[in-house]
Formats: sequence, structure tokens, C-alpha cells
Amino acid sequence: MGVTVDQRPPLPEEEKALTFKDAVAADIDTVFFNLFEFAETHKIDGKEMLAIVDENELLDRASHWEAGAKQSFDSGLYKGDILLYVKKEDYGPKPKVAKRLVLDGRNYQVADCTEEAGVYSITITRIRQ
Repeated sequence: MGVTVDQRPPLPEEEKALTFKDAVAADIDTVFFNLFEFAETHKIDGKEMLAIVDENELLDRASHWEAGAKQSFDSGLYKGDILLYVKKEDYGPKPKVAKRLVLDGRNYQVADCTEEAGVYSITITRIRQ
């Protein structure tokens, strides 16, 4: 048995099959960062950009289930965590933990930041007494 070699000419760029990675990249722009879908214009560190502000995602992270009831521990401070999604190309260099971040005129502190598929997922915290 011989080795079979595909001798068809390569497809032109516009005819190549869309990869999953390509589809995700297209969805980031056309769905997630679409003003008519999820994104809104926000002023972040003095620069207007499309962002998704999620105040609900982190609610369950601050509490846990114990004996069939949800438990939450309060330190006596008001603490507001927000999950902020921004495109890496719009925001710039990845923000470091503890960096001050201004979102729509309010001061926050970066608690965590991860980057996936060109999108930063930034957890920001506002603490007031």
C-alpha cells in the first residue's frame, strides 16, 4: 500500500473553511461587542470604548452553600465587584492587579484580569466604608 497524497491545489483564501477559532473571533466583534446585543459605550481610564459590565456574574462567587442555605460573609465594608469585558485592542496593555481603574467616573481597583481570545475579563472592586 502506498501513501496517498492530496494533490488538489490549495483553496483561495476566501474559499477556505471557517475554523472554530475564526468563528469565535467573528462572534466577539459581531455579537458580544455589538451595541445592539451586549456591549455599551463606557469611559474607561479616560477613553471611550465598547465594554460589557456584568454585575451579576460575581454575585455567587462571594457566597457559598452550607447546610442547604446560601451563606455570605460581610466584613463591615461595602464592597462592589464588577466583571468588566473589554477588547484587548481597545484597552491596551493588560492591567495589573491593584491598578486603579476609572469606569464612568467611579474609582475601582483591579482585583484580577485574564485574557482569552483577545478579550480581557477584568474583575474590579469598589470599596467604601
